[in-house]
Amino acid sequence: MTARLQGLARDGDALWLTYLGGGAARYEPETGRATYYTAADGLIHNYVTTVTADGRNVYFGSRNGLSTLARASATFASTIRMWGFAHNDI
Repeated sequence: MTARLQGLARDGDALWLTYLGGGAARYEPETGRATYYTAADGLIHNYVTTVTADGRNVYFGSRNGLSTLARASATFASTIRMWGFAHNDI
């Protein structure tokens, strides 16, 4: 991957990484396995600036709004300015 690493969050035994232009990845240090997510998988944008996890969901801030990954269903939902944010750049 040639995109620049931007954000990092711990989620149990895994790490979430975000990339400027490359989406996000879930990395499992014990196995060395990485799963990548992009706009094609449901992220609102591939320019992801920040990430945090609360055990149930993973939240990704981007240049085009917020994407929430619901861990139980493995689906993304997105929120943009017109739905309540002051700005899309998070």
